[in-house]
Amino acid sequence: MGLRSRALLLLACTLAACLAPGAVAASAAGDWPAPGERRVSFDAAWRFQKGDAAGAEKPDFADGAWRVLDLPHDWAIEGPFDPKISPHQGSLPFFGVAWYRKHFTVPESARGRDYAVELDGVMANATVFLNGHELGGRPYGYIGFSLDLTPHLVFGGENVLAVRSINR
Repeated sequence: MGLRSRALLLLACTLAACLAPGAVAASAAGDWPAPGERRVSFDAAWRFQKGDAAGAEKPDFADGAWRVLDLPHDWAIEGPFDPKISPHQGSLPFFGVAWYRKHFTVPESARGRDYAVELDGVMANATVFLNGHELGGRPYGYIGFSLDLTPHLVFGGENVLAVRSINR
């Protein structure tokens, strides 16, 4: 049995480090990723909500009112700052829950490859979902990890990648 080619979706998420070199956007011709490339940047056009949202991992969840932003993004640094919270850590309100959701389409022509998402860092206790299926996560922050998307991708239709971050 031959090896299938592997494509990598690159993501810089919550409180993340920088995007790895060589990431590219999909070509205008609809190839995914662009010919000769193995990566697609997922930094643009995420939906974000600070606070928990029951059911936000499901693809049909209504996130239209959520703020749209590009990654990397640091939700704790947005404040409000309060010296009573944690004066030894810059008074950052770094605790709580936040959700990120990314809508994307993988063309039917991209079938037959393996796909993974690489998260450069999520602070902290991240759980990652694709189309409502829990893929896995990471209990710590500021460390990269990757997850296989292939079994739950919809080719030729919309996909929703959701990341829940709980910083205690």
